[in-house]
Amino acid sequence: EEAKRLEAKRLAGEEAARAEEERQAAMEAARVKAELVQRAADEARAAAAARREEARRLAQELREGAARAIGRAWRTLLYERRKRPAAVKIQANFRGWIERERLPRLG
Repeated sequence: EEAKRLEAKRLAGEEAARAEEERQAAMEAARVKAELVQRAADEARAAAAARREEARRLAQELREGAARAIGRAWRTLLYERRKRPAAVKIQANFRGWIERERLPRLG
């Protein structure tokens, strides 16, 4: 009777130890998974920030290029106006087109 009780106690202790090991392993797996998820989120945030910066830089280049193109066209029209009075009407139309269509989009 005593031997059975001691054997049952030993088995219960082994079962408790095995359950504790499984719990520890599950906690470690959850910690590793959380680290991986966190790392993936950090990398995604960094990539998104890089994409935003690249988009901002490209938009700035486009604005600068458009401003240069408008300036060149404007100087050409001013030069043409000195050469031919008919260019005055073209210049007025171009100025209206810039104000209506292009400048609001350039931001």
